[in-house]
Amino acid sequence: MIRMTEKTYEKPMQRYLCVFCSVVFWYLFAHGYRFSNNMFAHDALLQIYQDDSAWQIALGRVLQPILLFLRGGLCNPWLISFCAVLWLSFSVYLVVDLLEIRKLISINMISGVMACNAVLTSLNASFLPWVDFFMLSLFLAVAGVWLCKKGSWRFLCLGAVTLAVAMGIYQAYISVSIVLVIFLLIREVQKSSEFKYFIKKTVYYCVALLAAALLYYLMWQVIRRIFGIWVADSYNGLAALGDYTETSLFSTIGLAYQKVFYYLTHPDTFVTMTFRGRSLSIVWKYLLCGANIIVVAGLIFMMVQKNLKKGRKIWQYLIQVLLLLVLPAAMNFVCIISKGNDHILTLYALVLLYVFVIGLVEEKSRVWVQAAVWLSVLCMIWTNVVYANQVYLKRELQDRAITSFMTRIVMDMEEIEGYEPGITPVAFCGPFGSSPYLQEMEGLEDLLPYGMTKTPLTYTGTEEAFIKYELAVPINYTRVSWEDPEVVRMPTYPNEGSIAFVGEVLVIKISNIEVQDQEP
Repeated sequence: MIRMTEKTYEKPMQRYLCVFCSVVFWYLFAHGYRFSNNMFAHDALLQIYQDDSAWQIALGRVLQPILLFLRGGLCNPWLISFCAVLWLSFSVYLVVDLLEIRKLISINMISGVMACNAVLTSLNASFLPWVDFFMLSLFLAVAGVWLCKKGSWRFLCLGAVTLAVAMGIYQAYISVSIVLVIFLLIREVQKSSEFKYFIKKTVYYCVALLAAALLYYLMWQVIRRIFGIWVADSYNGLAALGDYTETSLFSTIGLAYQKVFYYLTHPDTFVTMTFRGRSLSIVWKYLLCGANIIVVAGLIFMMVQKNLKKGRKIWQYLIQVLLLLVLPAAMNFVCIISKGNDHILTLYALVLLYVFVIGLVEEKSRVWVQAAVWLSVLCMIWTNVVYANQVYLKRELQDRAITSFMTRIVMDMEEIEGYEPGITPVAFCGPFGSSPYLQEMEGLEDLLPYGMTKTPLTYTGTEEAFIKYELAVPINYTRVSWEDPEVVRMPTYPNEGSIAFVGEVLVIKISNIEVQDQEP
């Protein structure tokens, strides 16, 4: 253990090989299940064949169509997963280099943290077509800051362009760049006692970020107008960006802090044994909460310890406190600019909290602090490894269950007199998640990452995609009005009369809850 903590990698190639091997190990450990299993569900089910380029441009992700052209339009788990590992390894390498981390144990810990987390689990489980794109955006978000750190205006321009490209793929990872800048500024304050120099560096990074935002906006507007694409006004669109007329900016900032606190105190954990009718998963949840408390306390303790040097000036203390206070808002920057419309996929920057603490521990710190932080981080990594594997198992079981369910529906449809496959209009009525016949799997109820419900068919249109891609039977899909009296009187499937003609449309009533249309 002592030898491992002292082993260092000073040469870039040695350091990258160490990072790559570590990332591959942790990624396969947590997400290897995903490499060769389909398990298409939620948004991924609609995009087995990715034909959403216009929609992605409307959302502001203007460069995704180019990546799709290069990678191919079929959602291939093995190819996407391998590309994701490659981009993630580059990201980890640059983060390690940015924070000047050289020890073997620190590199392995950071690789584990950045590969094993709830963001990647949710992505792989429900949003597979975009996993490699998101990881490329992450790499570019880190690379932009890495270039800016070089210090010259030439590198600042290169960094700004890189950050703009990152936002052109997926805007949310700009929060990763902002958090990294805050970490670098904290280090600058600790190293330099010149206030003017610190202000100069702060302005330098702010100019890079603002220039990147401007370049991104111009790029989006130009490409959007060239192809005649609309501006998406959905929850994840940019139509109302910056418009706080219906909400308070200060309340939104407060909400961003609240959500960061929530994710730290309500971590996802895996299913374990039950003792006397009570799931012991709660023990792991408490352990994770305790680990997060130790990580945050360790951050504060090491920051205080680092500042107990002679010659520190008042402004250095105040700036560091201010930067730490701003940190949660930076981590959840998407919540602020979207007026509360964030989710776990936009919170990858929260992972960097552990990275920064690991970097502080690598420097001179007390043995008991190092041990506490390392054990806490390992606890987080391990729970995410087990949790990810359980989520993927649940996805596979759900895929088998819905295949059986939809096969029976198709067989029952074909027995209806007058039904002609591919010709007769067919409509499903009611969300599958509300079907009284489809039950949550016993023992797996608590495995609900973002994008997962009790069935892979989560909203209107996913049932059509499932029949098209998974069953490959011809179907003339349409919709019916929920308020139609004949539809209202129909029982839910599989009761007799749940599949019947309403006019010329063959209706399959799944549930009694009104369908809310949702964009993928």
